[in-house]
Amino acid sequence: MIKKLILTAFVMTALLIHTAISEAGSEWQMSIKAKLNSAENTLFIGQSPDAGDSIDGIHDVPALLSGDIAAYMVLEGFEYWKNIQGECSAPCSKVWNVFIESDALDQTIELSWDPEGVPGSISMTLTDTATGNAVDMKTQQNILFENTGEREFIIEVHKQ
Repeated sequence: MIKKLILTAFVMTALLIHTAISEAGSEWQMSIKAKLNSAENTLFIGQSPDAGDSIDGIHDVPALLSGDIAAYMVLEGFEYWKNIQGECSAPCSKVWNVFIESDALDQTIELSWDPEGVPGSISMTLTDTATGNAVDMKTQQNILFENTGEREFIIEVHKQ
């Protein structure tokens, strides 16, 4: 009887560990930095099994915009610095609209990111809506652009 209890406890523990590892493998977060001279703003995007695709009050952080550069995402009419969306269990797409604003016209702005924690099953594209240029965010880790006041970028994430 004791052997059966120990075996059952072992199997249950193994299942729980496997579930935790599986769920942790699908959760990811990535920072995106907008830099203009010495001013910098950081945004966070990602996916989590316990997040929703709308504002949930846990995974989304409102933006407090001030300074020489403002970087934010618009969600339900409000600006946010962090937006973590629900995960995909099957092939799907997620989109983030990123806005960069500054009064320092004709200056170079750098957007940079580190995709290291993004799972291999996910592809990411950043598209500049002003030029139509798109980059693979998994192979290129920054872009530079001339500031014209406000710029919009679309980040599309696809899970295979």
